[in-house]
Amino acid sequence: YMEATFEVHMVLIAHRRILPKEKNGHRLLKQKRPMSRTLGMVHHAWLEDILFPHEICSEHKIFKPNHDKPIFKIFLDPADREQCEHKLDMFAAVYKHLTGKIAIFEFLQLREGSELQKQLCPNIYPCDTAGYTVSEVPPKPLMPPPEEEEADRRPQAIEDDEPMHPPPMVQGGEAIEASA
Repeated sequence: YMEATFEVHMVLIAHRRILPKEKNGHRLLKQKRPMSRTLGMVHHAWLEDILFPHEICSEHKIFKPNHDKPIFKIFLDPADREQCEHKLDMFAAVYKHLTGKIAIFEFLQLREGSELQKQLCPNIYPCDTAGYTVSEVPPKPLMPPPEEEEADRRPQAIEDDEPMHPPPMVQGGEAIEASA
């Protein structure tokens, strides 16, 4: 609403506190520093604040030999392309101003037939249907069926009429017959 009335891009960012890292030998605070107050977590939370209605699909850190700092590549959801494609430069400028890090914002491009695209678009890429239509495809089982049942793994009893004899006892290399 505010972007439409003022005709500018607006970003709302929450105030977050970064606590210093503890040095060896002395503790600055009485309690352990929570993870939400670390530098990396605060920068990541600011990134999510900048991109708020839109979702991050993946992030990559790229180290180049001629750069001192890594470059962050942030891939956004391709479904949001129409709403935020014109804001990508603004996202990068705000993130650079807040954190001092270089960020490149792009939309995730799915390769034709990739596993992620099959998961996102199951109707276009139905699983192994074996002659079923897409609506009749039986769901895959959560657990694979066991290869053999437990009854099959047990040793089979001998069904001969002869009684079982114990193995001969060996003493000093010679077999001794057990007396009954």
